[in-house]
Amino acid sequence: ARRSTRSPTAKRPIWPAEAAMELAAQIVGFCGTAGLFISYQQNTKNRILLFQILGITMFTLHFFLLSAWSGCIMNLLGIGRALLYAYTEQKGLHIRWLCPLLCAVFTAAAVLTWESAFSLLPTAAMLLSTLAYEQKQPRRFRRLMFPCSPLWMVYNIHSGSVSGVVTEAFAMLSLGVAMWRYD
Repeated sequence: ARRSTRSPTAKRPIWPAEAAMELAAQIVGFCGTAGLFISYQQNTKNRILLFQILGITMFTLHFFLLSAWSGCIMNLLGIGRALLYAYTEQKGLHIRWLCPLLCAVFTAAAVLTWESAFSLLPTAAMLLSTLAYEQKQPRRFRRLMFPCSPLWMVYNIHSGSVSGVVTEAFAMLSLGVAMWRYD
């Protein structure tokens, strides 16, 4: 019998269907990146929210296509969080129990979607960003949001999310510039 010259540690071949799924995931992810970047260029709160939700929805689908379940579910819950905070702000409400409730939901989702220790990264990012949404001072908001990007970036690298890495690199740059200018 003929022996294979292929190394036992070499990656298995990627089949055409897997390659197509990977390409689709990356395209959807870059659509999410575009949605998030476009949201910052809008001049009404409703349009900002619309493009934020579009971007987050694309990243939910992106992580689904990558079978990165923690990222998928955290983004799906992030859509709900954005809608809840938009609603309460529009109505002039401050619901004291909303932040603890959302943190409990994100924590429960982490338990239910546990894949590995990497699942803790998007969970921690979502918990920090939920606390950031509660802040009235932009300085505190930025300081709580900044560590979210490195957490997501490591998860994105682990999950094979090229668009996620690009998005978080720009987010860190943008937050860094804002902190340097204003804080």
